[in-house]
Amino acid sequence: MMRIQNKIIHRPDDSTLYEDAASLGHLLVKSLSEAGDKIMLICGLTGQKLSAIDLLNNSIKYARAMTAAGIQPGDVVSIVSENSFEFAFIMFGSILLNCALAPINNSYGMSEMEHAMKLSKPKIIFVSAAMSKQVVNVAKSLSFVQKIVLINDVPWSDESTMTLRDFLNPKALNVVKFAPRAVERSKTVCLIMCSSGTTGLPKGVQISQANIVVTIRHVNSSENSILAKVNVGDGEVVVLGLLPLFHVFGAAVMICTMASASGCIVLLPKFEEKTFL
Repeated sequence: MMRIQNKIIHRPDDSTLYEDAASLGHLLVKSLSEAGDKIMLICGLTGQKLSAIDLLNNSIKYARAMTAAGIQPGDVVSIVSENSFEFAFIMFGSILLNCALAPINNSYGMSEMEHAMKLSKPKIIFVSAAMSKQVVNVAKSLSFVQKIVLINDVPWSDESTMTLRDFLNPKALNVVKFAPRAVERSKTVCLIMCSSGTTGLPKGVQISQANIVVTIRHVNSSENSILAKVNVGDGEVVVLGLLPLFHVFGAAVMICTMASASGCIVLLPKFEEKTFL
């Protein structure tokens, strides 16, 4: 991160913070394990709180379930949903497996959604109730989609879907062991984000684990960083999480804050004036 001192622009700090992490997953496990009972996520609607160790355990649970479903490192995992704890579990479960997460804008129409899926080619798609029928209809014509997991209960059924309850079936998880694997971070895709489509249809932007680690470093590594006391004061850092997690800004805030255990996020499903106020 550039810094300005006495009207002089200085180059970024030559920090090596987090450089020893064998993968972003290793960094996540270390930070959340050390944070323990520290509250990391709060649901802005219900007030439900989630500690660092609960976030880690749930993320590992999802990683094991993905492994049981045949998802392997390097595969693409997609999610179409509003912000939620489940979104975070899926995001970090994918990171722990060294998969690429391709979140899709949950306000897309069917043609936009089909285009986004064809860009990233996910093997598994997690979808919330509001967009479930639309995702199922689009995915039926896409041979690379192997599973669709319904995050919420819906009043209809389809043979191409499975419930989150079945996906997290303890019998399937009991036979799966998990440990984060070392990777070459600069060559391991962490996120595939859709661009805004200013010049046409959205494009798939690949962000590596190395990119994310550098961002985490810039957020935390020096007295001039975003979370330095001069910027946020001496108290606990609390972030209002109303940016959509399918957007690179929202995703980066979530990953950087959780992987460094540097603050707590109050998570809102989406921006609504009454809820926000």
